[in-house]
Amino acid sequence: MGKSNFVERFKNVYESHREIINIIVLVLTFVMFFIALVQTIFSWIQTKQLGEITENIYTRYLGKFPSNISDITENLDKAQDSILILSDMPGYGVYSSSKGFEKYYDLLNEKIINKLTVTLICYGKKERAEQVKRQFKNTNKFEFNREFKNHVFGPGLVKLNEIKKPFCEDDKESKNLFKFIKKRSDKNKNDIDSLKKQRFFVMIDSLNNSIESNFRTTAENASTNFSYKTISIPGTGISNNIFAWIIDGRYAIFSLVTLNSEDELTFFTMDPNMIAYLNRYIRNLLEQDQEKKQNN
Repeated sequence: MGKSNFVERFKNVYESHREIINIIVLVLTFVMFFIALVQTIFSWIQTKQLGEITENIYTRYLGKFPSNISDITENLDKAQDSILILSDMPGYGVYSSSKGFEKYYDLLNEKIINKLTVTLICYGKKERAEQVKRQFKNTNKFEFNREFKNHVFGPGLVKLNEIKKPFCEDDKESKNLFKFIKKRSDKNKNDIDSLKKQRFFVMIDSLNNSIESNFRTTAENASTNFSYKTISIPGTGISNNIFAWIIDGRYAIFSLVTLNSEDELTFFTMDPNMIAYLNRYIRNLLEQDQEKKQNN
């Protein structure tokens, strides 16, 4: 009975104050919607800020070679004034990640044409040959990386006698590479994978010479400030276990080459102290190399 009276009383109150109650409900609905909207906006802002904080962490890990090449290229693209590179080969990653190298190579040419100050420091010809042998020292029966094969010889090409033109028709070193492949292929086995390991070493060296030459030609044609220098490496008197790409002197990517595991671990940094160290490391490396050459 009491419950029935309560319900009846509630109905009477609602009927007599219907408009006010509806307005209150509408206002409360709006308030709840507004609170939810504010929470969503704050959540988005916090997520964005967290992303910005992550992006601006002074030093962070990027990955291992050769998957690091895309990150290197992406950051080099931000360069507005200068690029300083210390790596083993002009064709960094040309074998291990040919597609990644193509973007890296095209971007560097673009920066050279746009008249940025580009300095490329690599191993000398003798040291490069030693480095390639070290990299493939555990390979008994050599087989080409398919991506690299397509990059150099053309998609789907498997026979040496089907190669019609050099990697770069206007480049002397590329023409020499073309002649080398055509003349030294096994007569009875002319498939590309039949190239012996030693011939592959010579081919990689010729390809790096071609890439170096192409960078120089691009710089000469564009009348830009491009500098190419060579250094010695382990086995010739100087140890270099760091590769570096310094962008506008403000941020950098560096790789640590671990000799025991042969892994190459890559990091991004905005730390001024780390960048100063990398610049100092490169400067000392060049000075020691110059001193060694003078003593010889």
